Amino acid sequence: MRNRLQQVFALTAVLLMATMPAAAQSSTGLAVGTSDKVPNPEFTGTVEKAAHQLGTNNTTLDYQDDNGNWKTLNGSLANESNPVTLRADNLAFDAASQFPSESNSTLDASEWTTTSGTNSDVSVSSPDADVQTLSVDANVANTESVTMSFDGVSITSDVGKRVFWAAANIQTLNGTAELVIADSDGDEKRLHLNGSASANDADVLADGTGNGFVSQADVSGLAVEGSGDGTFDGIQSIKIIVNDGDLDADFTTLSTDRLSKVSYGVQHIDQDGDNTTENVTVYEPTGAYDVHSVDSLGAPFDNATVYGMEFDYVLDAADANNAEYEFADAEEYNYDSRFGVYYSYEFPDVQDLDLRNAQLTDTVTFPSSRLLSSQYIEGAGTSSYEDLEDSSAWVDLVADYEDAGHNGTVTVDDTIQQGVRYVVYQEWLVNDDDEDEMTTSGGIGGPIGGAADGFIGFLKSIPGILIAGVTGYGVLFKNWIGRVLSGLGIGG
Repeated sequence: MRNRLQQVFALTAVLLMATMPAAAQSSTGLAVGTSDKVPNPEFTGTVEKAAHQLGTNNTTLDYQDDNGNWKTLNGSLANESNPVTLRADNLAFDAASQFPSESNSTLDASEWTTTSGTNSDVSVSSPDADVQTLSVDANVANTESVTMSFDGVSITSDVGKRVFWAAANIQTLNGTAELVIADSDGDEKRLHLNGSASANDADVLADGTGNGFVSQADVSGLAVEGSGDGTFDGIQSIKIIVNDGDLDADFTTLSTDRLSKVSYGVQHIDQDGDNTTENVTVYEPTGAYDVHSVDSLGAPFDNATVYGMEFDYVLDAADANNAEYEFADAEEYNYDSRFGVYYSYEFPDVQDLDLRNAQLTDTVTFPSSRLLSSQYIEGAGTSSYEDLEDSSAWVDLVADYEDAGHNGTVTVDDTIQQGVRYVVYQEWLVNDDDEDEMTTSGGIGGPIGGAADGFIGFLKSIPGILIAGVTGYGVLFKNWIGRVLSGLGIGG
């Protein structure tokens, strides 16, 4: 009999050793984002990225920390059609893309000559800025005009197929101004800057002050003017003419060589109300405009730098990926389990990124009658969840969740700051069906305290029951051993 007992206890020890590691290595986690019963607080905001280099492997979410190391934001672009915001005047071509050439650019003030009336003043400069710029400041007296000319261009083939492409910021526009292209004998075609005109017209660049005006006019569609023979057969100069007023403008593009319009990005828009988004290419944006992806910019921007790019950002619990949770016994509440979960969120405080309008919100996943606790800490630092348990910094949110009700939205914090860690804790009453739906193989997070399925979950397992028997549940263990012995023909 002694040998049989030794065999039984040896078998029990084997069961314990075989089962405990399996529990400790369980890949079960929370089904955040796939089960609407799992709390999923979302950290959202608008991020401005100082500079984004196109033509590299860097994504929108990649950034450099203050030591120059490349990192990637946890999270994603917001799930909306056009989450990226650009401005045409913030797009800087690489030097090789300058027109007419890298060494002879329309944006180089030294390439321009000026003529002015007796009572008028004009200056042309190339300020030191992120985006190469031709800055024009003209103060023109009544009945006078000033002309600025760039003569370093010569296009004689496919002239009618060319695109007159200009982009500018207009700070001051009194009177009228014109962008003019001219052939060798004085025939001209014009784009107008006129507060009385309509920016929707093909020959109008700007109808007032503002940023990021763009025109891409087909040269063949512009009227022939000037003193030539009436046949526009070449592009030998580009002029800026200001009449009877003032112009303060910064030009970031002046080009006439392209045979097709350039894409400033693609928008996803439901144009016809059929609930299906269409791809709409943006050719002539004004000011800030939204696109589906910064990578949808046209070929001339392949190696451009995008300054001040903004994007709508979301960090949910799945991407935060630092959850700790536990399903504990809840018999005293007449429920199968108490579900408790910690999440933490933090946005890096670096010069490359600027976070605005950020907030942390949550959707109430169960009826408030099941809520045991809801609270958060602003400024948790590097403390572990265990160290935070008794902190006095917790802010109670139970009343907020009760007021919002099931499926309602709670604003946890709407004054989110960069470099600050926010920790959320919730505890709900759930049943076994809920638990099955809330967990999945490969889900996120680990148990509170580090055990694979939580201490209570382990006690519910067979090896847990055995250990519980040894440490306090002696009757249960004794009965189980008795049944095993009886099956082996041992004992009475």
